[in-house]
Amino acid sequence: MDFPVVRRPWVDTRLWVRQRISGLIHAQDRRNIIRPMTDAGPLSIREIAQRLNLDQTSVGHDVHALLDAGVLDRNADGAIEFLYDAVHVDFIITAA
Repeated sequence: MDFPVVRRPWVDTRLWVRQRISGLIHAQDRRNIIRPMTDAGPLSIREIAQRLNLDQTSVGHDVHALLDAGVLDRNADGAIEFLYDAVHVDFIITAA
């Protein structure tokens, strides 16, 4: 089964996801931000922090990193959105 499903038809999904998410998504805090945003609609940083029961400042730092990478988007009202239905990330961890 191939993931992710993207709502932007002009983007090559697999390439885009590999480039944008590979380094960012592996951080547990950032995965925790994305998970509750899936199909949640537009949210503010405050709402995301409340859903995660975390400090708004630390959530804001991670949200801005994900915004800068293009993983999250801002809508016209300034709310933050995760525009994907799902994301599948494969990675291998080996000894150094």
